[in-house]
Amino acid sequence: MTMSTIRQNRWEIAFAFASSNASGIDDPERFADEYETMSEDLDNVIFYPDRPSPTPEDFVYFYA
Repeated sequence: MTMSTIRQNRWEIAFAFASSNASGIDDPERFADEYETMSEDLDNVIFYPDRPSPTPEDFVYFYA
């Protein structure tokens, strides 16, 4: 799996989550873009390399 595939999958997962009625997010594309950016930033953090990236459900609490 290439990095571009991983990024695309992250974006699609976040978009699908944000598009659901239960999420309450008004702009699913913006949410997915910001989730992908946050995920890319965390890919470069070496503090906790074994820790999984936050899910879209986790990220929604920090999304404003």
